[in-house]
Amino acid sequence: MGKRHKQSAVGGRPRENKRGSSVISLKGQDKVAPGAASKWNGLAIHHVDHEATLEERKKALIANVPILSACFQVTVSICHIVLVGVVIANGVPESDLMDGLVPLSFAVDEPIITKGETDTRLFFVESGRVVISKGVRMKKYDNGATSYREEYEYFGEYPFAMRGEAQRTANAVAAGDVRCFSMDLAACNVLLASVQMLLRYRFLMREHGVLDNLNVFSALNPKQRGRMLDLTTLKEYADDDFICKQGELDGQYFVIGTAKICIKTNGVDVELVRKTPFQGFGEMGLFGKARTA
Repeated sequence: MGKRHKQSAVGGRPRENKRGSSVISLKGQDKVAPGAASKWNGLAIHHVDHEATLEERKKALIANVPILSACFQVTVSICHIVLVGVVIANGVPESDLMDGLVPLSFAVDEPIITKGETDTRLFFVESGRVVISKGVRMKKYDNGATSYREEYEYFGEYPFAMRGEAQRTANAVAAGDVRCFSMDLAACNVLLASVQMLLRYRFLMREHGVLDNLNVFSALNPKQRGRMLDLTTLKEYADDDFICKQGELDGQYFVIGTAKICIKTNGVDVELVRKTPFQGFGEMGLFGKARTA
């Protein structure tokens, strides 16, 4: 009897928009399998067909991790979630970012971060899957697993984002063969200073489960919500500034970082609702409809 070949699961997996758009599926476009050397084309990751050099690997990481590319490129609003907070400045040479990235590799079940440690490095996943868990037993990471990080996602940001050197509160374990790049705290303070506040608010949004608790994102799985969160940008508004106006079509959703806002209608100074930190508003922007307030 001939062997039955398993059908690949990749074909049935929903395609995802790497830009973080509310439209997750891309019809009529093939998804390129993840690899070491790649570059964003705006919708998907493109990969080279040869074994990448360390320089190529670093360039691919920077090109595909928005918080790294934002440090030396002009910031463009590419996502649908805007965190109302502080603007980002740029200006770090790409070569300096490359010098600050240290390549690492881990085998299956090997710990990357151990709960209770005082390690202050920030990690970027190049390939493989990392399990973030608060469980005590490292190899039984499925018991108590809280989240996952995969290609071109980051973890271990607390010491840098929150300006603290407290002990690690979770474990990070390689779920298979994993390649990462790390950046020590001193390098982060110099090279990533322009995105420190952004990482701080992203961390707080994760801690508050902001996207998990919003009905507008209930159809997304945890990985998709995590990707949306990793593509948020920061904007700052002065007192009495309009964040959005009735009738506008701007394709954005907002989450408050600091202060409070009032939602009004028809230009009348009547408060419909008051939003506080880590609450969201502006759902119409996600559905391509005009603002109603």
